[in-house]
Amino acid sequence: MALDDDDKPPVSIPSPFSGKTFAYGVMKAHHLVWVDQMLIARLTYSNSLHENTNREEEDLDFPLPGVTLDRASGVFYAPSTTGELIPVAHFKKVLFNQSVQLLPNAVVRTVHNSEGEINVILEAIRPADIEKYKNLPRPPTDTQIHIGNPFR
Repeated sequence: MALDDDDKPPVSIPSPFSGKTFAYGVMKAHHLVWVDQMLIARLTYSNSLHENTNREEEDLDFPLPGVTLDRASGVFYAPSTTGELIPVAHFKKVLFNQSVQLLPNAVVRTVHNSEGEINVILEAIRPADIEKYKNLPRPPTDTQIHIGNPFR
C-alpha cells in the first residue's frame, strides 16, 4: 500500500540541524530533553565497531522547533499542518528526575547514511488515528532508527 497525501502524518517536523559523525558509527543512546523552551533529540554515536581505533563517543543535539510544553499537564504538543495541536510526548517521573517520553502516536526518526550524515524528524498522528496507520508500510530499517513506538 502506498502513502498518499491523506496518509502522511499530520505532524512532520524536521530538525533544522543536520549532524555528522563517524561514517560507520552506531547509535549508542538516544533520548529527548527539554532545554531553553525547545524539545531536543539527543543522540550519542560511537565508533565501537572499528577494531583498530580508540573508542570514541559523540553527542549530537537536534532541536525540534514548534513543540510546546503545557506545564500544568506535562504534555508536549506539536502543530499539525492545519494548525491543530497534537500531543507528542510527556514528562515521566524516573526516580528523582523527570524524563521526556514519546507518546504512542509519535516517533522520532533518524537517518544516518554511509558518509556519517544524520538528519532527524519528529512525526505524529492524532492519538485517535493509531489504528488507521498501523498497517502502512514503514521506511527501510537499515537507514532509519525509530525512537519510540512508530504508531504501533
